[in-house]
Order: sequence, then structure tokens, then C-alpha cells
Amino acid sequence: MRNLKKALALLTCTLMVFTLAACSSKSKINEDALDMYAKATTNMTKLKSAAFDMKLLVDADEMDMHAKVTMDGKYNAEKKLQLALHMDAAVNGIGLDDLASFYMKDDVMYANIMEMEKEYKELDDQLLSKLKLDKETGDPKKNVEKSFEEMTMEEKDGKKVITAVMNKDGLSNAKDYANKSIDDDTFKIGDGFKVTGVREGAYILTVNKQNQFERVEMKIAATYEMNDADGKKETVDMTINLIVNLNDINQVNKIEFPSFKDYKKADSKKSDTNDLLDDLSNENAL
Repeated sequence: MRNLKKALALLTCTLMVFTLAACSSKSKINEDALDMYAKATTNMTKLKSAAFDMKLLVDADEMDMHAKVTMDGKYNAEKKLQLALHMDAAVNGIGLDDLASFYMKDDVMYANIMEMEKEYKELDDQLLSKLKLDKETGDPKKNVEKSFEEMTMEEKDGKKVITAVMNKDGLSNAKDYANKSIDDDTFKIGDGFKVTGVREGAYILTVNKQNQFERVEMKIAATYEMNDADGKKETVDMTINLIVNLNDINQVNKIEFPSFKDYKKADSKKSDTNDLLDDLSNENAL
């Protein structure tokens, strides 16, 4: 279970390089694309509910490692945040179906890990405030100018498709943010692991007629340094692709939950599930 948790944490950490693109030299920035991006980003903070599916692909040819994580679920934030998320994974073709399910209901987060551990953790007010989508994120246009060198837009099937490429500052900030999360032990990966460079960051964002993001495609190429089995440092290049689809935007009125009768309170001294719940609810992970 510990090895599985560490592998999941490593995959989660690769997502840290994505988070700076919308938060951190003007160049080829199309004004219409910038305006549409700003509208969709602002509308994202007003999103009340949606169904979603996600696919994460991580390829490290030097390690002969090819991983896929898929997630799907629903959330509703009309009053208290409610969430249901299901996760499957595969590494080098070996599948881990029904790997984990996570739920959030009545300010409590629940985790079901491969039907072997079912536990829950109560969330405090400070964390709940960080989970809100409507928190202030700054001026979207200024954030773009800081982090992107190119942004263009075209129309396809009545929808706007924005293509964006991160600049050197954005890539550098993404690397620094990922390493800060590692140094803070956000994902409990352990010593000897760091991001040494982010070479490429590209996005394709599909915006619907209501000026809402309905599909996000991201590609990141990064270099990582880690300890091998003998404790020696090795450098690994990874290519990371992420696709997120949002459906039924502002139309999800009800989420089905299990009974939670057989879920136990997470024991911080004994539970791998508690560690995963901590990872998911950590400030840096949000």
C-alpha cells in the first residue's frame, strides 16, 4: 500500500507544474483570445455544479514507465460543497481498476481505497474556505501576460478554441512551485526528488457558447531528479498530458453517495488513507 501511495503521490506532484499557468514579456497574445480567456476564467469562479472526467498520461521512456490515471465524478457547490470522484489507474498496461473513490459531504471527506480501506476525515473551516471556487484569483489578463508567450483563438463547431504556450517565466515559476510542494512534504514523496526543469507547457482550451470552459488539454515536458534503488541520483525526462472535460455545467442537482456506514475515522498514526486525505486537503495541493 505504501508503494502504491508513493506512486500516486508522484503522479499527483507532476500536476503541480500545471497550476502556475493561470496564476503567475508580452508576446504573441491575441486580444480576442485574451478577452475570451478572461471571461471563461471569471465564469469558472461562478461555477456551481458540473460533471467531469479526466485523463492523465505520464510517459518516461528512460524508465520504461507509462502510466494512465482516469477520473470521473460530479460536484455541486450551491450550498455546501459536495463531491464524488472515482479513480482508475494503469502502469505499463497493468490496470488498477476501482483504485479509489473520494467523496465530500457535509464538510467531511471520505476515501475508499481499493475496497480495502474505507475512512473519513472532518474538514476544518480554514480548509473549506480554500476549496471554494469563487475565491479571488487576480486579474486573468495580467496573469496571462506574466505566464504565456503565445495565445491565439479559432472557432470550431460554434465554440471558441484557445491555444496557449507558456513563456520562460511561467515555466520557471511552475518548476519552483512544484519543488516548494516537494520541500514542504506536501505529497510525502521523500528525499532525493525534485523538478530540475520544465521545458514545455502548452494548453488547448475549449470555451462553449456560454463562455465557460468545457474542455482543457495540457501538455508539459519536464525533467525530474530522483534516487534510484541504490540511492544514486538519476535524471528522468517525463512528458505529461492532461485532458479534463466538464459536462452538465450548472445542471448537476443531486449526487449519489454510499451509506458510509462501514467507514471509520482516519487514524493519523496507522492509516495510509489518512495520508491520502491529508494530501488531497493540503493547502499547496489546492
